[in-house]
Formats: sequence, structure tokens, C-alpha cells
Amino acid sequence: MGGTEKRGLDREERGAAYHYQEKRPRLASVIQAVMDGRLLLAEVQRKMEPTLRKIVREEVQIGIASMVESLKREVKHSLVCAVENTLPRVVEATLPRVVEATLPRVVEASMSEFLRNNPVPELGTPRMATSPRQEGSVERRYRLRFNKRLKTPLFTGSTVLADDDSQVVMELVDEKNHVISVGPEASAKVDIVVLEGDFRREGERWGAEEFDAAVIKERPGRRPLITGDQSLTLRNGRAVINDLSFTDNSSWIRSRKFQLGARMADDTMRALVKEAKTESFGVKDHRGELYRKHYPPSLRDDVWRLERIGKDGAFHKRLASLGVHNVEDFLRVVTRDTDWIRKELGNAMSNRMWEDVIAHAKTVILNGKFYIYWLPGMEGRGVLLDNIYQVLGFINPDNSVTPVDKVPDEEKPIQERFKEQAYADYEKIVEHDGRPLIDATTGQAMPRPINITAAGKPPDAAQSRPANAPEIVVDQRLLPMIPTPRPVSVRQSQR
Repeated sequence: MGGTEKRGLDREERGAAYHYQEKRPRLASVIQAVMDGRLLLAEVQRKMEPTLRKIVREEVQIGIASMVESLKREVKHSLVCAVENTLPRVVEATLPRVVEATLPRVVEASMSEFLRNNPVPELGTPRMATSPRQEGSVERRYRLRFNKRLKTPLFTGSTVLADDDSQVVMELVDEKNHVISVGPEASAKVDIVVLEGDFRREGERWGAEEFDAAVIKERPGRRPLITGDQSLTLRNGRAVINDLSFTDNSSWIRSRKFQLGARMADDTMRALVKEAKTESFGVKDHRGELYRKHYPPSLRDDVWRLERIGKDGAFHKRLASLGVHNVEDFLRVVTRDTDWIRKELGNAMSNRMWEDVIAHAKTVILNGKFYIYWLPGMEGRGVLLDNIYQVLGFINPDNSVTPVDKVPDEEKPIQERFKEQAYADYEKIVEHDGRPLIDATTGQAMPRPINITAAGKPPDAAQSRPANAPEIVVDQRLLPMIPTPRPVSVRQSQR
């Protein structure tokens, strides 16, 4: 009797279970109902819970079974009983990790299968978010960049500069290369690092972890590989690298080259901002670089880089006292008033030495910038000059320019007075804003003074230190002949 009742109850229970399974909704039907707006959030949770429980339970069981079989194969026969006794505790300890590892995969697979069977064109195909630290293919919203290429070759102890001798600027840009000036990213901190020279050439795509793996540290027992501005703070999406230099050469690296890299200091922002890197370059360990001359010199080179002017020597100190600190300053003064600056250097500089200095200085390559002196009281008229204040032409009221070599003979005396006025009032010479300037004689844009030396010649691609270039030798007996430095302006000298 009892057995008959028990069998009857078992059938009833199985029937109820079968009835429950029959009523369990499918995951696809629930999601479709949500997208159609027929179900509320509470109903979604109630109807999806059985399906998700079933999926998770099946995956957990598969994971546990696999783990148990692996353990049984690895342990010796004598420890089987011990494993069986401790297995419940092991399962209890590992169960949360198994669930955590399998649940996202199960849900993603279920959603993907549903969307394949039920495409929704207007919404697009959803994609699981992936960390840029794991996938190099993930596009990030912004990126850092160095605004210009670096000046090479680099030497240990030398300041890192751009190829036009200006300071390198770090910028935060979007996919259209527009600088991002607002938002928390535009005022964040940026770290400057050194990378392997062969890091990422083709495609230039990488993840944050791959970038970090390419960072190079100093050799054991050496100073930090770079010194100076290793940490920058963006201001309106920009930060200037004022002082950065290498302390070691690149010969010990596999590629024998370095790259400079930049990354956001905050890891959370790295999910939005891609790192930056420069081109590969070599760093030479040249102790004499701190004192060697440059052939050709650059506009921003210290004036002692010129022949016959020694670092911290008498001529260097005299020029510094007159406000002449770099090659551009020197050439501007020479252009405005050669006799004055020659006299200020005194008899210690012979005519032969002076010729050597001028010849070396005029091999500098101009950078193509225009400068203008607007004539006071003559609206729209001005003098057009180059980097070193050589006159290129004269600006007319209609914004056209008459080149200096096209000025009519009857106007030359007037234009000469304009030039003298500009040199006497040189402090009011300003850099041109970049708008096109039209040649009044041809109707074409005025050619910029670029890729040309201060002497008006094409640069020699093979410029190097001449074989007969004299070494700097300062005769100490002549130093007392140099008078005490006294700042004198051009205007005072002309009086």
C-alpha cells in the first residue's frame, strides 16, 4: 500500500516538474518581448531567471566535472580517498571563481545566438566591451601625440628638441586630429617613457599592456635613462616638454635605437586615450658634444656654437651681456648694424676671426617665417623681413608686397628710409600671422624663405666640419684688451 502511494506521488511530482518545464519561457522569446516593449523589467527578471539558472548550473557542472577528472588523473592512487574527503571543500572554494569565469561567456554566447537569429538593423550588432590593455585592435576615443618630429642625432646630455629647434609639445587629439581642450582628459597628467626602437612599425596598433612591455629602464647601476620633464600636466590639451635629455646611449639595446613614448598617468584614462610614440632614433654617447660646433648651426643654437666663439669665453660673455644668446640673435644684430656689433667685440677679435664667425653663421638654414614692421602713421604699409631681419619686400596698402629687387628706382630712397626706420625700431617687428601675401608684380604668393641659408644659397646636404676649420683658441694675452661689457642698443649706437 505504502509502495503504491509512493509510486503515485512520484508520478505526480514528475508530472508537475514536466508541467513546470513546459511553461518555462525560452531566452529568445523573453528578449524579443523586451525589445517589443511587452514586458517590464520585473517581468524580464522573473522570466529570464530560470533559463539563466539552468545555463549557469550546466556550465558549472561541466567545469566541476572537468576539474574533478583532472585531479583524479594527477594524484596517486594512495591519495584518492583523501581527495574525495576534501573535494567538497575544494569545490566550495573554487565555485565562485568558476561561476565568475563562465557566466560572462555563457551570457555573451546566448545573446550572440539570439541576435544572429533575430537581427535588429536599426540598433546595430552589440559588441562586448574589451579592455584596451588586452586587445590592440580596440579603438580608443582620443590619443596623445608629439606635435613634431625630433631633431636627430641625439647625444647624451643634450636637450630633446623638435627638428626645427623648437620645443616639443605633447597634444591630446581626437580621431580628426583636433586638439581636445576641455574635459578631464585635457588637464590630466602624462608620463614620458623610453621605448624599444623596433616597437610597432606596421599598422601602428597596440594595447596598453603591449605598450608597457616595450618600456625600457636604465641599465643596472646607471642613472635613470632620461632626466627632466618625465611627468607633464596637460593644460587645455597641451603640454610643452621644456627639459628632457638622455643619460645613456642606445648601443646596448637590441635594435640600437630608442623611441620616446607618452601615456596617461591614470590607468582609468588609458581606456580612453591611446599612447603616443616618436620615430626611432639613435642616441650617441659623445662627451665632446657639449662643446662641439654645429655644421650648419641652427637658429636656436647657442651663439658659442659658432666658430671663434668659445663657450664661457670672453666673446660669449660679451655677446650675452648685449642680449645676444643664440645664432638667430647674432644674425639679427649683424643685419641691423654690423659695424656696431663688430666694434662691441673689440680688438681681441681680428678681422680674420670676424670673417670666420660670419661665414659660419650664414650657413644657418632659415625656417620660412615672415616678420613685419608696420610703419606708424601709414596704415597698411610695412616692411617684410625674414628670420634674421633681412628685407624681402615692402607691403602696400592693398596687402600686396613689392619684392625688394622689384622696387622702382624712383622709390628706392623712400624704401631705404623705411628699412632704416624698421631697424631703428626693431623691438616692434612682429611675426606674420600666416595669411597669404601676394607679390604685387606677379600676382602669385610670396615665396617663403625656407630651405635656404642666411646667405641666400641652397643648403649643402653634405655640410660638415671643414677639414681646415680652425679650432677655438683664445689668446689670454688679448683678453684684457676687451672692455667691460656695457649694454648698448642699436638706437643708441646710431645716435
